[in-house]
Amino acid sequence: LLPYARRWPARVALWVAAVLLTVVTGLSRVALGVHFTSDVVGGWLLGVAVVAATTAAFTSWRAHTGLRPVRPIRDGVAPEVERHPGAA
Repeated sequence: LLPYARRWPARVALWVAAVLLTVVTGLSRVALGVHFTSDVVGGWLLGVAVVAATTAAFTSWRAHTGLRPVRPIRDGVAPEVERHPGAA
């Protein structure tokens, strides 16, 4: 959703929502007794690793195909995708 959120407060809100949802979901799993704390922490670490690997792959792919470099955390992985006025 980052390419669609052009303003700084919207981008911060997206990041906060994503992190908050992840943390609350993990804590609820432990609180309900359906997972051990180590399971949740392991899931969080695996999630971070997948995001890092995907970001690295997209960055490499962009460089290989001649697209301009981006800062994935700020721009998203495809900043060319943006909402144009009047677009459905």
